[in-house]
Amino acid sequence: PAISGMASPKRLMGTTLGDELKLSNFKQSKVVSISWDNFSSILPAGRLGDGAYWFCESSGNMVTGSYYMGDLPQWVKDFNGKQLAQRYSARVWNTSKDISEYRASLPDNSIYENGIEGQSTFPYDIRKLNKGTGFQLLKYTPWANDLMLEFALQAIDGEQMGQDEFPDMLMISFAQPGYISDAFGIRSVELQDSYIRLDPTIATLLSTLDIKFGRGNYLVFLTSDRGASDSPLFLADMGMQGMQINLQNTMVILEAYLRALYGDETWIEKYSCRQVYLNHLAVEKYRLRLADVQDMAAQFLLQIDGIDHAMPASALTSSMDNNGIWRQAANAMSRGRSGDIIINLSPGWQEITGNSQQFSCSAQCSA
Repeated sequence: PAISGMASPKRLMGTTLGDELKLSNFKQSKVVSISWDNFSSILPAGRLGDGAYWFCESSGNMVTGSYYMGDLPQWVKDFNGKQLAQRYSARVWNTSKDISEYRASLPDNSIYENGIEGQSTFPYDIRKLNKGTGFQLLKYTPWANDLMLEFALQAIDGEQMGQDEFPDMLMISFAQPGYISDAFGIRSVELQDSYIRLDPTIATLLSTLDIKFGRGNYLVFLTSDRGASDSPLFLADMGMQGMQINLQNTMVILEAYLRALYGDETWIEKYSCRQVYLNHLAVEKYRLRLADVQDMAAQFLLQIDGIDHAMPASALTSSMDNNGIWRQAANAMSRGRSGDIIINLSPGWQEITGNSQQFSCSAQCSA
């Protein structure tokens, strides 16, 4: 649907830069956010954003949420009418230069790549790989960034941004390199080619701003939402420490330990992004101290190879003398939202799910 009411900033705590900008001049500034994913568009836009737009992989359209508006602006409808996703999906992605020039990458047929739909070498016929099931694979190509750019340029005109004395804010997420690194790794020809292609995409954005507003009349800042690491298999082959751990399987072992220790109950409510959430109702039922259960679970996890720290929430919230990784974990704690135990892996270890070589916690966990 054009308007998706299933995503909003309802759970956002605090304010964003866009929120503060609009508060500073009683909502005279315009704030627009654009991304492939809903969460990475909504979180920058904040509660007061004029629009948070993201890509719908089933329809190929740019959409938003009913939190922000009841219907799409005409300029968005006009953009969707161009059917750019359909056109981009009909392309074949090959290297932009002769493949012999990609010296910063491993060979194209590297054994360390998962690839997409079973393919990990150029060229990529997206339409054939996608098998007519929407536009899910488009995000693994450079055209995803081009689509975001074209939408952003239309947003500047459609929202008449930069046309008065109040500063406006446009946030664009070029998320495609993140998907590429997840599927192919950080030393792949695919990732190098995506950055080679991203450079002129950003250049087009800057040159357009120069023409529309003049150099020195706008401010640009660049940031990143996350990073990526080498495949542990690659590190091991290079003579470095490279190991994998499946923490979902570790939770099964921890659950069995807690049952043996406290009773036949479900003690782990869920595991998500290296955070263990205990069943507080079970803790109360057995009249246990939550801090004690947290500590026992953390001590058990520390015996697992690959786990460098297992930090009980009670310890993080009760002490102000934490340093290093403990201080970082304490600063990231949010009462009522964070888990009971925060896990930090040992150097050289990476978390996987199933048989995958890739991270189990990627962009989707940022929401």
